[in-house]
Amino acid sequence: MALKPRQDPARRTSQREWPRLLALPALLVVAFSLRVYGITWDHGYLFHPDERQIVFVTARLGAPWPPDWHLLLSPDSPLNPGFFSYGSLPMYLLRALASVAAQVDPAMASPRVFYVIGRLLSALADTGTLWITWALGKKLFGLRAAWLAASLLALAVLHIQLAHYYAVDTLLTLGVM
Repeated sequence: MALKPRQDPARRTSQREWPRLLALPALLVVAFSLRVYGITWDHGYLFHPDERQIVFVTARLGAPWPPDWHLLLSPDSPLNPGFFSYGSLPMYLLRALASVAAQVDPAMASPRVFYVIGRLLSALADTGTLWITWALGKKLFGLRAAWLAASLLALAVLHIQLAHYYAVDTLLTLGVM
């Protein structure tokens, strides 16, 4: 009688388990693709009033170099948006990402391109909400409920629409989740 070699537990992934392991990443890719499809549909005309306001206020933000701490902590700071209807985090986040993108490609420094960066961030935030929905559904109600909730959210028209703008809705939803 021949002894069977002992299998390593890490190598026990059978062919039947691969679809389950790849299903969530595939759903996230589909959801993200739906959210970025046609992301520049308006060619920068900024038809959404909230997005327009955020982009215009963000374009005015700047930081002196080297940092002047007295100026940065005063109300006259170039980092003071002077507009607080949506909170400052979305504007600071967009400005930071636009600055990083401008280091990679100087054409991205134009405020006319900020909306694309913001919309990509919005799509990522909404896709993150989908992942958290799946994780919460699995933990609270089981795997079937998690898949149902995540699948419905991936195809939800309102979420897809809101991810096509850089407004605070997707970022707020991610933060609440």
